[in-house]
Amino acid sequence: MKTQETAIFPQDLAPFRSLGLIITVMCYLACLALGGLLLAQRATSVWINDVGSEATILVRSLDGDDIDSEVAKAVEVAKAIRGVKTVSLLDKTSAAKLLEPWLGKDVATGLPLPRLISLQIDADVKPDYAALERELKSNVKGASLDTHQRWQAEFANLGRGLILLSAIVLALITFATATLVAFTARSVIQANASIVEILQLVGAQPAFIARANDTQFLKIGILSSALGLGLGLASFAILGFLSTQGQTGLSAIGNTLLFGPSYIWETLALMVLIPIVATLLALWTARFTLLRVLANPQ
Repeated sequence: MKTQETAIFPQDLAPFRSLGLIITVMCYLACLALGGLLLAQRATSVWINDVGSEATILVRSLDGDDIDSEVAKAVEVAKAIRGVKTVSLLDKTSAAKLLEPWLGKDVATGLPLPRLISLQIDADVKPDYAALERELKSNVKGASLDTHQRWQAEFANLGRGLILLSAIVLALITFATATLVAFTARSVIQANASIVEILQLVGAQPAFIARANDTQFLKIGILSSALGLGLGLASFAILGFLSTQGQTGLSAIGNTLLFGPSYIWETLALMVLIPIVATLLALWTARFTLLRVLANPQ
């Protein structure tokens, strides 16, 4: 006949209820922080790839020079460079529209704006930008090359900063959870001091008492962390639903980078790690704390 294992301490203790709420909130916050980390990492990669896939030639108008002729020369020079897929000339009207939000329509249209030539770069063959710049300086008056490397560096720095911030938040959540679990374990011992004394009188070892409560902390960890994960995924689902209403804006981009076809399974796999880690953390911290308290009663 099998005997049903019974927990030593009552399951409805206030510390246990508080611990369940705490783990739920912490797992929810961890889910959001992990989503932010993944979003920062993927967005940075996309931005750098997008910026690195283009370069721009600026041809400024100089006194006495035929700018249209110089632009045509710049186009021919760019087409001759290996690694440049397409060369697109931006007309004067389009160039003026880029400045309208800052200068206004009348001012932007009346300025002697430089002519812009957009270069689409082959992802497999990197152009020799030094050779292109030399050719432009030698053959085209008023021409300069912008490879967007400064923007790439800015995006990389921004991405590293966001990733570091998200990692710090995750670390703080982990530390706070471990601290609160330890506090709960101490509270359980203090609230059931009489039970602990009786067990020690009959010869129960600290390891036995601590191990007997593994099921309680394991159950709380699994249920609470799963609830926190569910709330986190629900929050992302709501944001994703709202973003699909207009299919524009940062929310739509974020939804695509987190749960788009290319990322959904990777994202879900990482999210599922949150309740697993939270449960193991709660179990290990509770066991360690109980053993210390029982071995060194005060």
